[in-house]
Amino acid sequence: MIYFDPGVLPAYGHGGGGIGAGCGSLYIPSQKVYVFMATNIGCFIDSKLSTKTGEMRDAILMTLLQ
Repeated sequence: MIYFDPGVLPAYGHGGGGIGAGCGSLYIPSQKVYVFMATNIGCFIDSKLSTKTGEMRDAILMTLLQ
């Protein structure tokens, strides 16, 4: 279990991945909302595409947590 607090709303969840895929789920208690995100972009290899995917994930989460 992870605790995610970007300074807006805290969330709890779990993430995982393997070669070619990754996913994560979060629960935002104050909003009573669950979020699940999955990608089939490789998790173990850094590339411009995987970096952009991470930026998009973070932007989505920040939007949801505001």
